[in-house]
Amino acid sequence: MKQFFILPFLLICVSSLILAQNSSTISNDSEETLREQALALAAEQTPILNTTPPFAGLMAEPTHPLFIGVDDVTVPAYFGNPSTNEWIQAFVGYQVWGAAYDNVNDIIYFNSGTVLYEYAVGSGIVTQLGTITDPSNAAQSMVALAFYNGTLYGTKNIANEAVYIINTTTLVATVYIDYLDASFDFNGLAADPTTGYL
Repeated sequence: MKQFFILPFLLICVSSLILAQNSSTISNDSEETLREQALALAAEQTPILNTTPPFAGLMAEPTHPLFIGVDDVTVPAYFGNPSTNEWIQAFVGYQVWGAAYDNVNDIIYFNSGTVLYEYAVGSGIVTQLGTITDPSNAAQSMVALAFYNGTLYGTKNIANEAVYIINTTTLVATVYIDYLDASFDFNGLAADPTTGYL
């Protein structure tokens, strides 16, 4: 008889903890995080391959090693030199959600939601590679990218929140590090160029 009461009691306790965790997760998210999550969800539900927008003088110099871009097609992406504060416009007309640099092949990978692009530095050409998917072919919207030793990594801020490895040929993303706590939002990602530590 005692065991009969223990099982329902445990079920009630576990359910209460889950509800409490979910409500605290929701209340802790900032407006910016909620906006980014809504954009990522929309990108996964209706993936659209962008047509090639206009761009102005895509270029980079070894003296300008920093690449920056934002998620607004009207704001140009730039190459910069942090030590001199000099900036060269790279391109305009793309949303840059995440970016990563392949130093061996001199390629910048960047994405807009589910769509992955590459820019061969100095070529003047942005190439749309296609839609990032999971192994079941569902579109995956990444919010950050990093590259190390031939591997492209990405993170998501909606389920399944994790660090992924993105195959640059097939564009299939597989979970590499699954977060223990769903309240983590890794909206940025970087790889140490010497060790590869994320």
